[in-house]
This record gives sequence, structure tokens and C-alpha cells, in this order.
Amino acid sequence: MRQFDKSFGIVYYVIFEVDVMEPIRTYHENGSILRERWYVNGKFHRTDGPAIIWYNKDGSIKNEYWYVNSELHRLDGPAYIWYNNDGSINREHWYINGIYINDNIIPWLEENGIVDPLSDEDLMAIKLRW
Repeated sequence: MRQFDKSFGIVYYVIFEVDVMEPIRTYHENGSILRERWYVNGKFHRTDGPAIIWYNKDGSIKNEYWYVNSELHRLDGPAYIWYNNDGSINREHWYINGIYINDNIIPWLEENGIVDPLSDEDLMAIKLRW
């Protein structure tokens, strides 16, 4: 089913899909994807990537939100990432089970010399600590 919408001055249409394994997509007026959202049982949920992705009109990623059971959650990186137009990261926030941990994890990562890309050993240290 298609529905047209003009929210926030943006003209796009929504395709409602029954299969929750596939994302629900909204589109820019030029036909490029505006947003993808993954749901399970009516909650934002995805374990193999971000549950919400916003795109710029050129197709580049604008924002990523990693959710599990509608709580911001990610163990192997920030759960919220906002990108600049050139693809560099503008802002990132770390959450585990909906709890904001930026103030604690960033200094801990620096103290332990953990940097991107995260190794399997780094991921295990994060899971054990947080």
C-alpha cells in the first residue's frame, strides 16, 4: 500500500510492508530512499545493523540508530551516529540497553588503547566491561 505524506516540508511516499524482516522504506521526492526502519513486534529492532537509517537525497547515509527491542543498544560501536555530508562522523553516542554511556566508555576506550576498527578481542573486552 502506498501513502503520500508531506511531513516537515518533505514530500515522500511510504510503502507499508507486511514482512517485518524487510525494512519499511520512505522515499525522497526524487525517488531515492529517505529512511529505512526495521521492526519486530512493533518495536524498532535489528541485530545485524542499524534499525533506523536516514539518507541524504544523494543516497549517502545521514544518521544511523542501532536498536534492540526499541532501546538504543550496540556493543561494537556507537548506537547513534550522525554523519557530515562528506561521510565523516559529526557526532556519535554509545548506548547499552538504552543507557547512555558516552561519558564512561570514551575515556575507557582511550585508556585501554581500543580504536576502530575493533578487533574480536576489543569486542570481548567491551562486552565483559559493559
